[in-house]
Amino acid sequence: MHEKRSYGRILLVSVLVGCLEVALAVVVVLLYVRTQPPPDTPVDHAAPAAGLLSFGMLVGVIAFFLSLVFVLPAVALADLLGRRIGGRESWWWVPLTVAALVAPPIWAFAAYNRVEARPVLVFWAEATAALSVGGLVARPRHTGLVRRVVL
Repeated sequence: MHEKRSYGRILLVSVLVGCLEVALAVVVVLLYVRTQPPPDTPVDHAAPAAGLLSFGMLVGVIAFFLSLVFVLPAVALADLLGRRIGGRESWWWVPLTVAALVAPPIWAFAAYNRVEARPVLVFWAEATAALSVGGLVARPRHTGLVRRVVL
């Protein structure tokens, strides 16, 4: 039978996945920067290293906050809705609940700042996809999941 769901493990895995997503974005940006012509001034290698350390701490805090506010409730709601409506939990409930949880703050920000609809929809879809990955990876109840994500 299935093990009981550990929300602490879900939070940890979701934070790790969020940090990995940001690390992948940093690699893409660095590869893009490397393809540009070199600057006329010499590069100070100590400044980017210090910036990367503080940036890593900021990413960890933001990933923890987003996982706590959006991913953890989305996985819990997905379990509840899946069992209530469908009789069993399904993976596709996680992106639906993440989309529903992310929509109000995004629409409130967009309405306050009078942003056009198309960029808001694109950002909402990207935020839903990025946060859903953490919930979908953390959803299985197998042992050793945290170790596999870290590796």
